[in-house]
Amino acid sequence: MNAEQKRAWLGVATMTACIAGCLVLLPLVGPLVATSAFAIYGINGSGGLIGRKEQPDERDKAIARRATLPGAMASYLAFHGRHMEGENA
Repeated sequence: MNAEQKRAWLGVATMTACIAGCLVLLPLVGPLVATSAFAIYGINGSGGLIGRKEQPDERDKAIARRATLPGAMASYLAFHGRHMEGENA
């Protein structure tokens, strides 16, 4: 299992723990306090420490390069595209 897969599984595990914690706390303390269980997701920030010594190979670099432009375009359209429609109308 490579480093990205380990980070992904860490994300799945922490979100599962958050949801389980919220469901357990819900009948005990109520909905406003039970949502504090989502603070467990902060553990996911330590995912950057997993596999730091592994160097990406050429295939990983090529995939990252090819994914950057479409990702940036989708992000731009999602967050800025709606504002431009209102200005031109």
